[in-house]
Amino acid sequence: MSTSSRRTAKTVNAPCGALFNPALRITLTLGRSTRRPSGVLRNGVAALVVFLTFLVAVPARCEDSAEESTGSDRVVVQPRTGSGGNETLRGVIEESTGARITLREAGGRRVRVIPLSDYRVVELRTTFVPAHERGLAALARHDLSVAESELAESLDAESRRWVRREILAARVRIALVRDDQPLAARLFLSLYESDSTTPHLRLIPLKWTTGDPPENCVRPARDWLASTRPAARLVGASLLLERPDHAAEAIAALQSVAASEDRRLAELAAAQLWRPDLQAARLSDLQLERWEKRVSQLPVELRSGPAFLLGRAYSTRSQGELAAAWFLWPATVGGVECELAAQGLIEAGGCLARIGQSAEAIRLWREVQSRFPDSTWAQTAADRERREREAGAGP
Repeated sequence: MSTSSRRTAKTVNAPCGALFNPALRITLTLGRSTRRPSGVLRNGVAALVVFLTFLVAVPARCEDSAEESTGSDRVVVQPRTGSGGNETLRGVIEESTGARITLREAGGRRVRVIPLSDYRVVELRTTFVPAHERGLAALARHDLSVAESELAESLDAESRRWVRREILAARVRIALVRDDQPLAARLFLSLYESDSTTPHLRLIPLKWTTGDPPENCVRPARDWLASTRPAARLVGASLLLERPDHAAEAIAALQSVAASEDRRLAELAAAQLWRPDLQAARLSDLQLERWEKRVSQLPVELRSGPAFLLGRAYSTRSQGELAAAWFLWPATVGGVECELAAQGLIEAGGCLARIGQSAEAIRLWREVQSRFPDSTWAQTAADRERREREAGAGP
């Protein structure tokens, strides 16, 4: 076997289809603000800030195997019912989607289909081509240019569709960190077209913040908005929703996707439709209660964007503690490489600073600078920290 094509065995301690997910998992439970004592929420936010400082953005751990790869994969699964222990399966993974794993067991005589609705993946062991390995190593040390180059190269050497999708997911993350929205969208749509059940749906580059999209997004966004593909229409409509010349068309597209058969896309489209009401400050207590209920019913991996909108809603009402708690959700439950996590940390810090919790605010702004160095978000966080210190509020 040549050096260029030789694979390296890796053990991935993360759910299947989430090889590059953060290890951080946290559940944030929020009730109606009118029924929750402020002291309870304040303590919860403070604890979350401390927890976030230590754990946010910890990558899923991969360990080199001590033995040479034999071309065999290993999957450890556990019944979601909680009954029974782990089951270890060996063979060759022929396919892995967000819905199932197809494994040809050792000897090649039996094909096992593992429905992920019934099983949780505890561990997955597979092999990567060298360029993939180099790309992941560069990504771990935040060398994004090298990581993108190596991962793009690895697509030419990798033939397995499911691993190619993992490479695409890693490249989407890199594009999001680099604030390259057009590339992130193109890569994500390729990923979604290959597997509409993808476990990486939280990487879909939707717009949850205010303001117009970058100019380099407008033309491709128009093309996506005119597409017949629901995922593409969702991305295009999200980017153009606040542009007066496209708002009506974007709302119509979102309404169409919200009624589509793909319930995950439908939920995201429905949440995007909250943005016009939020922008116009047309928010009643009953509406916010409904939003909270809707968010609590979403799969955890889809809550970040809608939670960010709730943060914006409570911030406009000067309910700083509750706003900060919702703003922190994107940074603590995944998607930490993207704008939403950075912006959420920045906004949460601002909410806490305004209610006198300056130390916690500064911790969050420092986290942005650490996690997103050399970015505009880091500069914004540094400016916020400097102003807070000049006011004599921080340590």
